[in-house]
Amino acid sequence: QSPSTQTLEAARQAWKEAKEAHEETEAWSIGPYDDLRIDAQLDRWPTKQTDIDIILEGEATLDADYFKNLGANKKGLPALEYLLFIEEGASVDDLVASLSEARRCDYIKGVAADMPRVTEELLTVWQGGYIDGEFAGKGEMFMSAQAVISELVNAMIEETEAISNKQIRKPLGIL
Repeated sequence: QSPSTQTLEAARQAWKEAKEAHEETEAWSIGPYDDLRIDAQLDRWPTKQTDIDIILEGEATLDADYFKNLGANKKGLPALEYLLFIEEGASVDDLVASLSEARRCDYIKGVAADMPRVTEELLTVWQGGYIDGEFAGKGEMFMSAQAVISELVNAMIEETEAISNKQIRKPLGIL
């Protein structure tokens, strides 16, 4: 499908939905989510825009293995945001035109295709005994249900503090 304002808007809407879904999971950032560094693979800020531009100008084959092994700050939601949203001084038409470049589209598709791989890996670990073992308080990490609850509460507090700092205090100049 050729790039157009409509396909760009559809891609942006998909990005927004993925970003919202990811943010909803951040309060549950314990266990395999931390162990597998899921957050870093999906939402590593800041993205390395210069490195992405170098890759776009390069000749490496942009296949699934490439994105699986690519550094976290060159993929995930931040990389898609960089590639799908207008840079300062650019117009929507400029961005649609840039999406006509096959390599840029291949990069976007490759990053987008890598994200389900990461989340499926997490799901496999959770379903592979983590819920019935560790998360049920029967494993090595969590020795009791109380330890699980404590870890969840701490993760939620940390996320609340991060939101407060990033979205309230920093814009107000308090941080």
